Amino acid sequence: MGGFIPQSGSSASTPVPVPAQIPNLAWWLRADQILGDNPIALPILGNSTPWLQGVLAALSSGAVTIDTTPLNGQNVLKWPGAATGRYVMGNPVLFSGQVSVFAVVKPLAATSQTLIGAAASGLQVDINSGSNGFDLTKATIGVIASSSVAMTAGSWYQINATWSATTGAYAFRVGRASAGNGTSTLTTITGVTSGLGYNVATSASDLGSSVAELAVYNRILTSTEISTMESYLESKWGV
Repeated sequence: MGGFIPQSGSSASTPVPVPAQIPNLAWWLRADQILGDNPIALPILGNSTPWLQGVLAALSSGAVTIDTTPLNGQNVLKWPGAATGRYVMGNPVLFSGQVSVFAVVKPLAATSQTLIGAAASGLQVDINSGSNGFDLTKATIGVIASSSVAMTAGSWYQINATWSATTGAYAFRVGRASAGNGTSTLTTITGVTSGLGYNVATSASDLGSSVAELAVYNRILTSTEISTMESYLESKWGV
């Protein structure tokens, strides 16, 4: 499994990747970095990649694998849709203010599944693979809001969403285009977000999807920053 370990060295001239240039990056997961295809200085990733060691362990155990079909010529990670793919972070975050979430994902089954999970009354991101596409959810309480664009199993999507826990205002985008916006009546968040690949509160909804990249910010990004992130993801992954 040595090929899955990212390289530890990098030259001083290594450019800072786009997600790390934008302030308030809380979590960041890059499949190609974990698999060692595109080495970046680990100190840059280390501050914003608390999932790194857990995903490496999952790769080593075979719970998370490499998708047999690369995306834009780069390897991506495949979650099994089972409890073996669950990971809980050591540094959970309480998203009680604002959040922006970006992901490049491919649902592998037409089932409801959790990408980022939370404790009861915490903020999580669910993939529905149905009429709603993907949801922002207040764990064990209800759906905060849903995208208006459906997601089909077996297809890659670039998705992102912003939400204010204070005002309830939300906006979804799929494929660099608007996918619904409005104001939710569910606002106050009291539980922490801490899981990757399952609903922490219910110990269910295991992720059965391939993931190329995932970035979470603890504020609402500006329209310029959102456009920058979307262009970066489209250029890198072709989605």
